[in-house]
Amino acid sequence: RASVPGGQTVTLHVDEVKIGDTRVAVREFHRDQLMMITAGEARATVESAMAPLFTKSAQIDALEEEIRRLVEERQTISADQNRVRQNMAVLKGSSTERQLLERYTRQLDAQETRLEDIGRRLAQLEVTP
Repeated sequence: RASVPGGQTVTLHVDEVKIGDTRVAVREFHRDQLMMITAGEARATVESAMAPLFTKSAQIDALEEEIRRLVEERQTISADQNRVRQNMAVLKGSSTERQLLERYTRQLDAQETRLEDIGRRLAQLEVTP
């Protein structure tokens, strides 16, 4: 409210406030964003409070990368095993071909062992809290 005598003008300053909130998921919130939205002492306080979350986020990123790499390796081995099996199917039985068949068998055995290792590791990563 402002009282205005007749024939005069008064400037009235009105501050508008819009009530709302901003939500940021921790997984989407990175250290760089923290530096942009906070300043001075508030930045240090927020960064200190968020440090454990940034550490966990980095650990999650590393685990997700390991899972991606293991799944990719498993797919590569599977494709290679199909190729080796096709090669084995066309071998006739000469001594040279028997040597190649033994080599393919050793290769498949090693790949099966690796697939078992990958399966165990993926199972560990899926149950790790």
